Amino acid sequence: MPEIEPSPQKIKPARGGRPRSPLAATIAKQVETKSELFSDPLMSLTEFRLAAGGISYSHVRRLIADGKISVWRPYKTAHQKIRLSEIRRFLASGVNNG
Repeated sequence: MPEIEPSPQKIKPARGGRPRSPLAATIAKQVETKSELFSDPLMSLTEFRLAAGGISYSHVRRLIADGKISVWRPYKTAHQKIRLSEIRRFLASGVNNG
């Protein structure tokens, strides 16, 4: 039996391009945020070190502490992860020398 895929439902905007209700606006924003998260994978600090030319772990920690790289944690005690877009931004800036 073939599988049937559900069609994505879109929220119809009211006049002026605004969503119909505050709840609809919240849902639309959450869907947009979720799609951004899934399209931008998370990388470990080790993967970042390799992409940045084998810099030391302490140098990566210093970059994070200085705010040159933003990291993401799902909860307080989890390992830090770096978004792929953040790695690309950092490498494009060319500031990987301490």
